[in-house]
Amino acid sequence: MSEEMTKKRVRRTAQQRAEDMIGEIAHLEEVLEKQTEKKRAAMEEFDARIASTQKKIRALQKKRADLLNPKSKQRTKRQKIQNLVKQAQKSGLKPDEIAARLGLPTEE
Repeated sequence: MSEEMTKKRVRRTAQQRAEDMIGEIAHLEEVLEKQTEKKRAAMEEFDARIASTQKKIRALQKKRADLLNPKSKQRTKRQKIQNLVKQAQKSGLKPDEIAARLGLPTEE
């Protein structure tokens, strides 16, 4: 017979195999921890990107709304008069008093 056939395999005890598995488990736990850390870093990066994009979207939506509904800087004559009457009423003047100060006849 050849040497390979006569050579017997070394049998290891269950305790020896269990100790080897402990080493493999420790190695795999390290790998798992590294992968988890990479995942956390990637998620943080993507969260930052998402937040940035959402901020840009909100800014563009605000610009769009302002563009479609511009605030009029110039007031019409009627708006100016209404504003004056409101201010006079806030200061405590009654409609009759306002009319009298303007020299207008009061309605009775």
